[in-house]
Amino acid sequence: MVKTNREHNLRLLQQKLDKETNALEQKMLDVKPWYLQGEIVASKRNENTLLEEHFDAQRHGLFKPNVQDEAVIDEYIIKAIKERMFDSPVFKVKEVKIQHKELPLQNVVQKSLVEDYESFLRKNQILEEDQGDAQKNAIQSEMLELFDDLDKLSNLHFVPHKYVPESLSVKNDAA
Repeated sequence: MVKTNREHNLRLLQQKLDKETNALEQKMLDVKPWYLQGEIVASKRNENTLLEEHFDAQRHGLFKPNVQDEAVIDEYIIKAIKERMFDSPVFKVKEVKIQHKELPLQNVVQKSLVEDYESFLRKNQILEEDQGDAQKNAIQSEMLELFDDLDKLSNLHFVPHKYVPESLSVKNDAA
């Protein structure tokens, strides 16, 4: 009785395995979708079939490594500790010494703001007087007199013409 029961269980298991292998073989021999066929040219494929598929691809990302046995990970950690190899850098902070520039108090002369402005104005007036050119001033005064006379003649409607450089016309004639 025990033998028949074992034989019966063995036959059932054998039949179950046969069914699974037949299903797997059939699945392997069936026609694959186009993206699993290893095509080189998309001439046999229907139009826009690539748009219908959703590909989960991350091109620019770094993937996490597969989790291995914890004992292996522990071995790597212990090895790194023993060899003093760490992935994290040691940050070194540089001490910044602030050096203050000491001004000698002997050379410091305190002036009021008014005195500073007066000296600045005096310097500017001296520079303006030096820059004055006698010929230039004479020409400017003559120009002002001329424009005043022209304004009087035209009842203050005189506007001098703008200077326009002569335009050169080039002809494309044969030489």
